Amino acid sequence: MGAVGELRELSADEDALWRALGRVSHLMPRVLDEEMTRATGLSMTEYAVLLMLAEAPERRLRMSELASAVALSGSRVTRVVDAMVRLGLLEKEKAPDDGRGAVAVLTDAGLARQRGGGRAAPGDRAAAGGRDRPDGPRGGGAGAERARRAVRALRTVGRLAVGR
Repeated sequence: MGAVGELRELSADEDALWRALGRVSHLMPRVLDEEMTRATGLSMTEYAVLLMLAEAPERRLRMSELASAVALSGSRVTRVVDAMVRLGLLEKEKAPDDGRGAVAVLTDAGLARQRGGGRAAPGDRAAAGGRDRPDGPRGGGAGAERARRAVRALRTVGRLAVGR
């Protein structure tokens, strides 16, 4: 091992591992989001917002708390919440303690959607129309091909991690 900060060339296995991890880390969020949207009509971000509010006291959170809980910027969570308000899934109120901030509130329709959305999660055989199988997704389209590449990359990571 070299000194801290000293660079060394990666072995072939280390290089393959880093490449596979890179592919997985870039592909998986997009694939999961596409599958969630196809299965539930909600994006992963929208589902996360519903889930955080369903678990919050009185089904409400200040926008800043919600942004932190779902790892979004303040402006991004505002756009998401505003869109969900238009769908009737959320309401937006002034913060009662200071009147300057806003609070996102989960509606009954939003709670029903969150509970229904959780039953058809990404990778769910019924939600995917029975297209999945133990060795990975099959079917057409760019999403399916990205999912196949991600599964192959995960297998590579697994083999490298256990030294096979």
